[in-house]
Amino acid sequence: FQLWQPDAFLAAQAEARAGRGFSAARPA
Repeated sequence: FQLWQPDAFLAAQAEARAGRGFSAARPA
């Protein structure tokens, strides 16, 4: 994942727990 953007990783973890998945937090 994007090691230069740990906040995005944490956001993706939170979204995954919320059932939205990682793709919602990843930049296009």
